[in-house]
Amino acid sequence: MAYKGIIFDLDGTILNSTRLNLDAFHHTCDTHLGYRINERKLLKMYGKPLLEQMKHFSETKSTEMVQTYRDYS
Repeated sequence: MAYKGIIFDLDGTILNSTRLNLDAFHHTCDTHLGYRINERKLLKMYGKPLLEQMKHFSETKSTEMVQTYRDYS
């Protein structure tokens, strides 16, 4: 039997990207808010859509924050 493709879960299984995500969040918050969010608070938001996470911290700057986060990571 020949396989046409393989599907696997990279993030959280083969790679642990939590540190990169937290670093990107710290950079984003430093840039737009001028302070860092406690990592426990960030981890509680983990798994939610990125824009929703950013809106939690700043409704008015959330779109720019998403772009900064993506550029960093």
